[in-house]
Amino acid sequence: TSNRSTGSNAQQQTVRCISLWQPWASLMSLNIKHVETRHWNTHIRGEVYIHCAKTLEGIAQVNQMDPEIIAKFEQALGLKIWDWKSKLPFQKLIGKGNLINCVSTQQALIAYPEQEPWGNFAPGRFGHIYDELSAINPIPMKGRQNFFHATIPSQPSSITTSDSEESQSSNPSRIQRKRTKGWKMPENTISV
Repeated sequence: TSNRSTGSNAQQQTVRCISLWQPWASLMSLNIKHVETRHWNTHIRGEVYIHCAKTLEGIAQVNQMDPEIIAKFEQALGLKIWDWKSKLPFQKLIGKGNLINCVSTQQALIAYPEQEPWGNFAPGRFGHIYDELSAINPIPMKGRQNFFHATIPSQPSSITTSDSEESQSSNPSRIQRKRTKGWKMPENTISV
């Protein structure tokens, strides 16, 4: 949905977002992670912007993993784990993708076995399947739990979030597409 901001001629668009911990948010924006595992199902489909949360808990979790798995993360990101805190973006909108399906984690793992290092595929969880993933120039903003909406100005130098979380049963036909021609992840943000 595009609308004019009060007292300004700037065009704005409200987009759907989801927040992930690092390093998983960067893996999605780099088109490496295609299955986001959650403990809840969703009927939402369409464009979703990827937000990286401010927490360092994800890095702590990866640090406890088997060294072979840590090496896969390091290779995928092009960074050693000790550099993640200083070189990965936090509390920013960094990518977008198209949410095309939601299935059990068992079904997701059968369809996408190469995704196993990038998620928690334990029984009883769900795989949110994405395609058309791409990075955008990072936009500083606070995230929310679950899906949430954010308003991006036509010149995305700032962003505001809505106060209300979006229900998991939201109507997927309400999704509006956002064109992001010309936006790229700056080379100094993540070295690949």
